[in-house]
Order: sequence, then C-alpha cells, then structure tokens
Amino acid sequence: LPPDFASALENILPTPLGAATVRYGTRLLAGMTLDPDAVILEAFPFSRPNGEKQAVLYVQTFVQDATATNLAVINPQSFRFDTTNATAFQVDTPVKIEYTHHGDTTLYSTLVRKTVTGNTVTLTVENNSFPAPIDGVTIQRVSYAQGSLYVYDFQTATLDDKIKTGLSVGCVPRSVTFLNKLLICNGVDRVLIWDGNTLSEMMEFVKEEATQLTRLDDRRFSFTCTDSFDAAHYAAGSII
Repeated sequence: LPPDFASALENILPTPLGAATVRYGTRLLAGMTLDPDAVILEAFPFSRPNGEKQAVLYVQTFVQDATATNLAVINPQSFRFDTTNATAFQVDTPVKIEYTHHGDTTLYSTLVRKTVTGNTVTLTVENNSFPAPIDGVTIQRVSYAQGSLYVYDFQTATLDDKIKTGLSVGCVPRSVTFLNKLLICNGVDRVLIWDGNTLSEMMEFVKEEATQLTRLDDRRFSFTCTDSFDAAHYAAGSII
C-alpha cells in the first residue's frame, strides 16, 4: 500500500447511523507551533492574578533516541536495537519508527512488550505494524514518547517554549486550581504547581531526629543522626 493510503481524523467522533460530531472545535488557534505529530493530551485553563487568560497544555511529543544503533526488524511486530536509553521506552506508550521499504515511511504504533538484555532492547508493537515479508525493511530512526508542558497565552496568541519535559504519557493528566495556583498531576510524576509565571514541584519537608548540630563553616554543618537516618534522601541538588 502507498504511505498515504489512509488518514486519521482525530477531531471527529463517530455517532450512530454514519453521522459524526466535532470533538475539539472548528477554529484553529493562532500561534500554535507544536510539531505536526504532537498530541495535546489535556489543556488546563488558568487565569493569572491580573485576569490574563492562559492554557497549560500537557502535550505528547516524540524524542529521537540518538544513542540507538544496529536497528533491525525481527518480524512484523518486533524490532531490536542497541541503546543506552532503554528506560525511555515504556510499555503502553506510543513509539515513532522511521523506516524505508519501497520509499520512506513513518510508523506510529504502541509498545506492547519490552525485553532488555544488556544494552540491547527488543520492542514488540501492535500487530502487523511492519510490512510482510520484512525483507528490505530498514529502520532509520526510532523515537520514544514523552509528556511536555507548554503555556499558551490568549492575549498575545503565542505558545511559549516548553516549561517541562520528561513527563509520563501512559497516564491521565488532571489539574485543580487552589489558592490562585494550578496543581497538575498524572499519577506517575511529582505534582507540579503553576502560578502563571513559574513552574515548581510540590514538596514537603520531613523532620529528622538529630542531636549535636555543629556549624563547621558558611556552607557545612554536622550532626549526630539516629538509626532511621537515610543519607540517600540528601542527594546533591536536593532542597533541605
């Protein structure tokens, strides 16, 4: 089949008797600069203290695995490659595969199984994703899906640069407004807080039991800890 033999209309919801309804509306927003294969999973409305309207967009984007080498198709459902970024490919999330077979083709599929042996990853995608027979199928690039946050400003009709990357896409993003702040969660990553200008992670401090606190200099101090003290909680870059 030719690469353009079918089209997907994501903005249309089918209804009985061959009718359909529009899902998201009929007007394009000016200033949207997302990649053509990006998918807006959720749009969270937010009003700044001065009344300006924003929308925080939870977007699924694809990131090419630049470390992937020795890409090979095993059968119409599976392929393997060597990578140092195996954790980025998660089951039940989309994957983008660019390959050549009588022309260039971009395949979008969903991962249903993953096996890792050393640096070699074997991925199984949905049935009949690759053409059969597989002779002559050459994978050029593979990309994993990640969640990113963007802010759309309705006053200027502009989309700012992404304010967060590396979020899960195998989830249902949700939000709630509390004390003039937008709280964003997905059940996987840390809860995020948007105040109209700055994005931060929600965190809570846990009090430690310690004695003999001693100031050593302007940046260091020492103390005597209990048996329950876990030094792993104090990784470099964390806040105390």
